[in-house]
Amino acid sequence: MLSRPKQLLAVLAVAVCALSCALPAAQAAGTAPDPHQVAARSPAPEVDQATVAQVTLAAKSTSKIGNVVQFDYDAAVKSGVSKATAEEFASGIVAGGGSVIHAPVSVTIAPASLGAVATAMSNCQGRDGFSTYWWGTQIQLDSCAANVVMNAMWGGAGVAAIAGIISSETGVGGAAGAVAAAAFTIGAAGLGVCSAWGTGIYINQVWGAVPGCWAQ
Repeated sequence: MLSRPKQLLAVLAVAVCALSCALPAAQAAGTAPDPHQVAARSPAPEVDQATVAQVTLAAKSTSKIGNVVQFDYDAAVKSGVSKATAEEFASGIVAGGGSVIHAPVSVTIAPASLGAVATAMSNCQGRDGFSTYWWGTQIQLDSCAANVVMNAMWGGAGVAAIAGIISSETGVGGAAGAVAAAAFTIGAAGLGVCSAWGTGIYINQVWGAVPGCWAQ
């Protein structure tokens, strides 16, 4: 028969195991953000809100054709998006595996600094998507998409390019600007911690709080 201290330790071990198993399950179900997620450091880096607004407008010129997100460059520019933002956003779309239509031949798309989706889909772990909950919004990026975003950030890509990649991977549409700003707030290093398991990541934006991420 176990002594009293050993009994307490056994109960504690069971409780810790139950909690550690329950957190990923709750996160996967999307019921609430994980309280142990990697959060952005305060104060958060400032993201130009004018750029976010431009990117949000650009994302409205995206559509999904089958499983591929398509960006209409000409429609975006005509709607008021600057050519510089449209070009950077288009580069992100292509780097994320999407396509661009109605862009002038003079437009340079997908510079080397962004890289490209080179990993076969069968090798990607996790899922891509976008969800809105009572507590805020959540982006899901599989392991390949997360790597593309992080590599682009380390390579110096701006908010518009990151928004293009995330739009291409998730079909987030008009919320792309805010989502890209959230990713920038967390930073490439923070996203790297979340993706260390190679299972994909969640980017959580809780209403009124700094964004954070967690492994899928």
